[in-house]
Amino acid sequence: MSLYVLDPGHGGADSGTCHNGIVETLFGYRVCEGAANVLRARGHSVLFTHVPTEDPSHHDRAQLAVDVDAVGTISVHVNSGAAGEHGPLAFYNAGDVAGMRAAKTMIRGLNRRGCYVDSRSRRVWTMQSQVHVPHPAEWTRRVWYCIEQHRRSVALLECEYCSDAESARWLRNNVTLLAETVADGAEALG
Repeated sequence: MSLYVLDPGHGGADSGTCHNGIVETLFGYRVCEGAANVLRARGHSVLFTHVPTEDPSHHDRAQLAVDVDAVGTISVHVNSGAAGEHGPLAFYNAGDVAGMRAAKTMIRGLNRRGCYVDSRSRRVWTMQSQVHVPHPAEWTRRVWYCIEQHRRSVALLECEYCSDAESARWLRNNVTLLAETVADGAEALG
């Protein structure tokens, strides 16, 4: 079968966002552990870019997929924002057809599985220009830098906004659902 790389966001001293009892790096690792179990049960091999106590550079995370000849990488994050913001987001590099397929698979899967997806706006973003992304420029630069390092297909999933109490509760109650969605996204890479 296929080999996939799973990249829990942040790590080490960089815990990512922390709101409503959700610590991004630990939550992302839990989701990736679940996705790895699903993928292995489906006959695939999985490698992680790091354990929660490590924070490798974006370049090193991307290079792992090349070094092990993986199909591609799914990077898992949790978002935070202004009061009332919620819903998942997925990103991929412009021209990366497999990354686009993985991003769309994850967003559609979350929608089908009952996660709120705002039907009035696109929730899958091509990272070719900051103009198309409705977020502050600094946040956009960080996401872009994370995925533009990859020379293999990649999709980055922001599972939900943990800064919203209701969304944080949804995250805590749906780790298995998120893991299955990430596994489906990985398989969509090819």
